[in-house]
Amino acid sequence: MNKEVAFQVREKGKVFREVDVIGASAGANRMQQFKPYVIIPCNADIRLSAIADGANTDMSGTIRGYLASVI
Repeated sequence: MNKEVAFQVREKGKVFREVDVIGASAGANRMQQFKPYVIIPCNADIRLSAIADGANTDMSGTIRGYLASVI
């Protein structure tokens, strides 16, 4: 079964846009490393949106990152 996960960002007052699309397959774990890092603007929302080609599909996702201050 094929799956697709979209990493999306919505800046304040705008709509969600795709930053990256990650393909996955049944029974496989996948970790996506963003290098160079994806910079998320202040007050933006982020989400993972998944689509699968079959019913009753379980998926889970985690977003990890760094909180930085621009000097």
